[in-house]
Amino acid sequence: MKTKDIIQSIRNNTFEEQEIIPSEIKVHEILSISDMHLLKELAKNREKFQILRRNETWQNNGVRQLVLRKMDELVTFLRYIENGDCRCIKYQFIKPDPEKEESLGLVKILKKVQHERFFEISYECECTICHTIFICHSAEERFHIGYYWRRKPIK
Repeated sequence: MKTKDIIQSIRNNTFEEQEIIPSEIKVHEILSISDMHLLKELAKNREKFQILRRNETWQNNGVRQLVLRKMDELVTFLRYIENGDCRCIKYQFIKPDPEKEESLGLVKILKKVQHERFFEISYECECTICHTIFICHSAEERFHIGYYWRRKPIK
């Protein structure tokens, strides 16, 4: 069951009857869903994803550990959502481009500081829903730009 099928089945109220195929789950796509209603419905059905965390679900090979880790992230994320946290909790798990997040209306960039190196930029971003402030740093990584998010400490 691909992410678009999961979304469609939630909208059609048929998700509980659907079978999840572990190899088709793209955790980063689910974590990137910005619709809180969809996320809350997924969180209500968290137990369907918890089975995918078990060792016996996967063959004992190199891919298994990666998939188990991703399922752990997904189940933890859904637990946060079920407990009433904002969707911005996803920044603990995925590290998106803050300018792209701003263009989607998910955060507001309060401050942007360009450093000496071209790809090194610091951002101060605010979640548009819960107003949590995040500090994000971008840096050049091997073959791409990496983003590191953390909550700004409250003084």
